Amino acid sequence: MNYDDTVRDDLEAYVIGALDQPVRASFEAHLGACVACMGGVALYAGMLADLRTIETPESSPKSAVIPVRRSR
Repeated sequence: MNYDDTVRDDLEAYVIGALDQPVRASFEAHLGACVACMGGVALYAGMLADLRTIETPESSPKSAVIPVRRSR
C-alpha cells in the first residue's frame, strides 16, 4: 500500500473515529472506490483491536524494582 501523508492520517483518524462529519463523509466516499484504502482501514482496525487486548498493570509490584549496586 502506498499512501501520501494526508491519506494515511485520514486512515488512522477514521479507524479511531476522530474525523469530523464532513471529512468522514468524504473519506467514506473515497473508501468505497479505493481497494488500497479499504485494506489500510482493515489493517489499522486490526492493529487497534490487538492493542485493546493488551492488559496494563495498574501499578508495578515492588518486586519488579531491582536495586543496583555501584562498584567503587
